[in-house]
Formats: sequence, C-alpha cells, structure tokens
Amino acid sequence: MVLNYEDLPTFDGTSDKHAWELDSSDRGTLNRITDQVRQAAAREVRLGRSFALGLPLNHAVTTLSPDRNPPLHVELVDRGGSDDKLDNFYPQGASHWDGLRHIRYGRHGFYGGLQQDHLENGRLGIDRLAPEGIFTRGVLADVAAMRKRSGTPLDPTSRDLITTEDIENALESQGSQLRSGDILIIRTGWLGWYEGLSAAQKHHLQGSLTAGGLNSPGVSPDTKMAQWFWDSGLAAVAADNPAVEALPIEKEEGFLHRRMLALLGMPFGELWAVDELAEFCAAHGRYEFLLVSVPLLLPKGSGSPANAIAVF
Repeated sequence: MVLNYEDLPTFDGTSDKHAWELDSSDRGTLNRITDQVRQAAAREVRLGRSFALGLPLNHAVTTLSPDRNPPLHVELVDRGGSDDKLDNFYPQGASHWDGLRHIRYGRHGFYGGLQQDHLENGRLGIDRLAPEGIFTRGVLADVAAMRKRSGTPLDPTSRDLITTEDIENALESQGSQLRSGDILIIRTGWLGWYEGLSAAQKHHLQGSLTAGGLNSPGVSPDTKMAQWFWDSGLAAVAADNPAVEALPIEKEEGFLHRRMLALLGMPFGELWAVDELAEFCAAHGRYEFLLVSVPLLLPKGSGSPANAIAVF
C-alpha cells in the first residue's frame, strides 16, 4: 500500500513523516521500480546512444570533503602483466549514491527503525541494491537552463534554493511528466561551474564540504520538497551538486537527507556528471531515457560509486 505524504504517520511531538510501517525491505523507494516499470523503461531505448553519468574516481571534487582524498591507484606490474590496487578509496568520493544506512533519525534509528546492531548484521547495506541493480526510467529536470532562461540563473557560489515550483517549471518547459518508479536527475549547473575553475581555485575549496564551509545551490530542504518527491512516486533523486539539497545545512530549516533517506527510504545520488546529457536532451527535445546503475556489492556499505549510464 502506498500512502500520500499527508497520510503517513508522524513521530510524536514532531511533524516528521515516515514510511517505516509501509516497508520492511532494505530497498526503500527503489521497490517502486516494478517489472512493469522496467519494461516501460526499456522502451525508451530507440537510438542506441548512451552517456556515462560519473566522474573519474580520482577527480579533484573528492577533495571537497576534509575526510576524503582521491584513491591512491597502485599498479602492480610484473613480466606477466599487471594488477590494480586502490588505497584510501572512499566510495562516496566522486559521483555516488548515498544509501539508506548513511543517515539515521537520532535515537529512533535508521530507515525502518533499525538500530546499529541490525546494521552490523548487514541490514540496509548498499550491496542490497546490487543484485537487481537499478534499471528504470530516468528524467532530467534541467533547472539550471530553465532558471537561466527566466533571467534568474542559479548562483553556484551561494545557497540558492531550488523550489518545487522550479522543478515543475523545468519539467513543464521540457514537456516532461514523471511516472511512478522514475529517478529524477536535477541539473543545477554546479559541477560544470566547478569543472571550469582553475587548479588554484579548486585547491582553495578543498576540505570545504563541512557544516557552513561550502555554499552551493540545491533543492530546498523543507517538508514541501519531501512531500513533492514522495507524492511524485519517485524511486530516487540525483543531482550534479555536492548534496542534492542546498548547502550549508540550516538547522532551523531541517535536513532533507534525514527526511528522505532515514524516514522515507529514498536514496540520493550526488555529484553526477550530467552536462553532456543535458546538451543531448536539449538538442533532441527529449529528457527521458533508460537509466541503469549498478552499485557495488559492498556488504554493510553506506554508499557506492554511481556506475550510472543514460541510454536513448
């Protein structure tokens, strides 16, 4: 049974809605991707063109987090050939998924009310998404292009909030409609801006992905956005910025990661490379495609490189 957001239960003393009583699986809203949804998504492939949506694992963007650095790639070479070894590898360093054990709802636990001992037994691991993979219809909402046309371009250096109206306007201008089981990809233009910085400017931003340290545009963290994502029937949301939601996190406005991952079971994809995809969509007037992503089989993992492609 799928309830509208307004009909979901709340925690006593809060306005926080949760879906814990609707789903006891480790896939959360990815369960919205049914066999019928996959069959319909496959019919989006008509041209045979595909686009990778991920950055290289050693991309400079990984240094935004003070706790992460690009992996050290060691090539083990002998007379018979070579092998590879990665040291200091952070699966959530470049283009990635945040899984359902990434964020908890305080003392109430992780998605489904699970506590740390459940996670020690493997619950909510990113590997639980890998056997089926993620195979569904993707829809690009090019909010950056829409806002630029409207004369109010997103500012990549500020906490510029994207509203539900912004997303709806982008979809309407493209002629796009969402269906249950879709994955929505939101283009903010942030990653393209970052790619255009000099090496010195990128170095200046190193370690800035902390509370109050990095300003970036993103979706509003309020309950209206959570309701819109849920009621749209989405399986997941991804974006080309560091956190999907705007940064820094403002305590009085809330934390969308907590609302979506911990309470509603909806994974977030972050730092996805979508500029080439957006150019193709605009040139062909088509913003819907088959989206395929295969997370790592990493038991008890909190996240994974996206390993995502869009196929037309």
